[in-house]
Amino acid sequence: MQIIKHKAKRKDNKEWVEGFLFFKIYEFVIQQFEPISPSFQDPAGNPDNYEIYKIIPETICQFTTQQDKNKKDLYQNDICKYKDDSGTERIGIIKWCDYKWILEAIDGDDEGNQDIDLHPDYEIEKIGNIHDKGD
Repeated sequence: MQIIKHKAKRKDNKEWVEGFLFFKIYEFVIQQFEPISPSFQDPAGNPDNYEIYKIIPETICQFTTQQDKNKKDLYQNDICKYKDDSGTERIGIIKWCDYKWILEAIDGDDEGNQDIDLHPDYEIEKIGNIHDKGD
C-alpha cells in the first residue's frame, strides 16, 4: 500500500513538517509519522503519541513517491535541477499534470516547452521549494 504523505510549513515557526495531512476543527494539520517519544504522555490526549501541527494551507505539497539523486524525497512544488531530453541542464518545478508528475521548465527562452515526466531514470537534484522564497 502506498502512503500518501505531505509536507507543509508550520503556522507557529514556518518550518517544514512532513506527515499525514488531515482537516481538524476548521483547519488543516499534519500529524508526524514518528512518535514524540515512547514515554511521552500528551496532556491534551493526542492519540498514539504523535505530534500534530497547524499548517499554512497554501504551502501543502504532496509526496511524489520518488527521490532525487541524493535520496531526498521529492514533493509537489519542489525546485529541481535536471537534464532535458537534449541533455541541457535545466531548472524546473514539480507539478501534477495530466495524471502524472512532471518537471515544468522555469528557465531559458523556451520556458515551459521542455517539460519532462518525473522519472527515476533522470538525474534530478532538489534545490528548494517555491514556498521557501522570501523566508
